[in-house]
This record gives sequence, C-alpha cells and structure tokens, in this order.
Amino acid sequence: MTGKEIIAKVKDLNLPEGSYVVFGSCPLALAGIRESNDIDLLVNSAVSNRLKSAGWKQISKGPKDKPFVKDDFEAHSNWNFSSYKPTLTKLLKTATIIENIPFASLDEVRKWKESSGRSKDLKDIKLIDKYYSLPTITICSSASFYRQAVDVQAQLQKLDYRVIIPATAEKMKHSGDFNVQHYKTWFGNKNDYHKKTALMRGHFDEVKKGDAILVLNYEKHDIKNYIGGNALMEMALAFFLHKPIFILNEIPENSNFLEEIIGLNPVLLHGKVEALPREYENVLTT
Repeated sequence: MTGKEIIAKVKDLNLPEGSYVVFGSCPLALAGIRESNDIDLLVNSAVSNRLKSAGWKQISKGPKDKPFVKDDFEAHSNWNFSSYKPTLTKLLKTATIIENIPFASLDEVRKWKESSGRSKDLKDIKLIDKYYSLPTITICSSASFYRQAVDVQAQLQKLDYRVIIPATAEKMKHSGDFNVQHYKTWFGNKNDYHKKTALMRGHFDEVKKGDAILVLNYEKHDIKNYIGGNALMEMALAFFLHKPIFILNEIPENSNFLEEIIGLNPVLLHGKVEALPREYENVLTT
C-alpha cells in the first residue's frame, strides 16, 4: 500500500484524535521509501474496546503481542514486544500529521526496527539510512503552484533527492483537492490567521532542515515567473542560513522585489528540473 492508500483506509475508521498513531512500516510508505503490506496502529484502551465491540478479531502473535485485526489492520494496545517500548504519548509527540492522520516518525520506526532485529527490519533500516543520506531539497512557492510542487517533488525523488513540499501541498497531494480557497480559510474568517502563521513558521523550519531550496515560479496574476512575499521570505531565510537557492524559471523582471531577488544570488534552472543535480554539484564544488 502507498501512503495515500493508507491514509484513505485509516480515515474510514474515524478514530478520535489523539487515540492512535500509525506505526510499523507505514511511515516508510508515507515517505515513499517502500510500500507497506499492512497497517499497524498503536491505539489507546478506549479504541481497543471499540474495535473489540465492532467485531475485530484478537489474535496472539506472542506473549505480549495480541492485536485486534481486520482486513489490512492490526491494532495494538501496546508496543512492548521488543526491547524498544514506545508509548502512544511518546509517538504522538513527534508524529507527522497528514490529512489529520498521525504517522510515527521515521526515527521512531528505525529505533523499533533496530531493537527488533528481524531480517526484514534490518533491510528497512538500510532503506531508512539511505533515505536520510540523500540531499534534501525544500520546495518554496506560491500556493497557486502546489500542484506543480507535487509533480516536481516526484521528479526530484526519481533523481535521488529527499524533497520537502509545503504542508498544504502535502494535504493537497493526498486529498486530490488543489483548490487553494479550500485551505486559505483566513480570507473568510480573520480568526483563522493563526493557521497562516503556523504554516509560515512550519515551512521556515523545513527550509532550515533542507540542504537547499528550489523556488517554483510560474505565471500568476498575469505576472510571468511570479515570486511572492512568502517565497521571498523563505529565500531570505535560506540566504541567511547559507543554503543554495535555486529558481526553476527566469527571474520576474517586473517584480517589485527584483533587486532583492538578484541580491540573494540564486541559481536559475531555466525551466529544467533535471538540471538541478548538475547545478547543485556545481554549487558544492565552488
């Protein structure tokens, strides 16, 4: 199963927020490392009782491993069947939230697989370590270009890059809904501007995590190669952090920020995503 398929199936369970986390190998599928054969959940006692009442079958996989199962799901009330015993509370603190579905972090998955030590877990550890070793590109752009951001993410992943896209773009990718107005609720309700603040701060963190940023700039509001305020702020942060800045298309000559954009010393890809590996290598060696 892919990450998208896992999200859809977990959504159908309609479990309360904070009552579970998706664990096992599913976070690898979410990261695009490999697909998962089943869906492991770590759930609280209330959810365990609910699943039992709903007719889920309890099986024994070991002295301390008696999950409730149904279809592709295994719901565990604890994770005490190896030397690493994370609690639900611990996993939720560092979980990745996609479409309101919490996935355990890859760090936590790696710790568990290392303690388990099965041959399949050791193979997954190698895949995780390879994933972590890849250079990370953080994509920055106007929300109007998030469909393109998803496409560029896929292209760069095939070129052996880890690629971070904005949180809303991730939501769009998994939901299939790319209507920006469905997400920018603060335009209709000023009380929602805290969401905008959180998204800005969150992507600043992603810029910090990345090895470089790639700014996607297409036509918007009849402005060719548009770079807006958000993207400019993220470029400035990358510049301050001494991270390479790549721009997919040409610099917008009519931008009010032309002087600042040029001053950030970006590298232009002239519309060619496939040029990034060569240009990235050039930056590293100069």
